[in-house]
Amino acid sequence: MNKIFKIFLIAILFAAFNTAYANTIVKDEFVDETLGGKTFTKPEVNMEYNYEDTDRVEIPLHITEKISTAGKYATQEGKRVEFTVAENVYYKGKLIIPEGTKVSAKIEILTTKGISGIPGEIFLSDFEIPGIKSSQLLEPISKRGQNRTLWILPLKWALTPLPPLGSFTNIIFGGDGVIKPKHTLKLYYYPNWI
Repeated sequence: MNKIFKIFLIAILFAAFNTAYANTIVKDEFVDETLGGKTFTKPEVNMEYNYEDTDRVEIPLHITEKISTAGKYATQEGKRVEFTVAENVYYKGKLIIPEGTKVSAKIEILTTKGISGIPGEIFLSDFEIPGIKSSQLLEPISKRGQNRTLWILPLKWALTPLPPLGSFTNIIFGGDGVIKPKHTLKLYYYPNWI
C-alpha cells in the first residue's frame, strides 16, 4: 500500500509541475525581431461558395514515358512529366476533354523503397490541362510500389525468439514506385469548384 501511495504522490507532483511550467510564457527573440511592428491583412475568403459540392469527373491518364523511384527509369523531384488523356471525358453529356489531350504534371515527392518491405512512392501534382483550372483538380495523385510489410512483420515477430533470425527480415526491401504507359492514373476534376 505504501508503494502505491508513493507512486500516486509522484504522479500528482509531476502533473502539478508540468501544469505550472506550461503556463510560463517563452519569449522568442527571433520572431519579435522579424515580425515586430508589422501588420498583416487577412486573406480574402470566398464565403458564398458551396464547399460541400462533390460533383466530380474522372480523368484517366496514361504517362508517355516510364518513370520509377530507382533503377534505369529513375526520375527526380521537380521534373515535369507528360501524360495523355486515355479516353474522352464528358460532363453532363458535354465533351470537356478529348481523348489524346496532352497533360503535364510535376513530380512533387519521391520516396525510395525501404527496409522491412516499405514501398517506394511517386507523388504527382501541379497538373496542367488545357481549359481546366488547377483549383478544380484534386491532387496530388500517387503510385506506390509493392508493399511487403504485411507478410514481413508477422514473419519477423515469429522469428524474433530465435536470436538473429528476426533481424534478417529487415534486409527485405519494398517495391519501387513505377508508372508505366500501360498504367491508368485517375485524376478527379470538380467542375463546380472555383
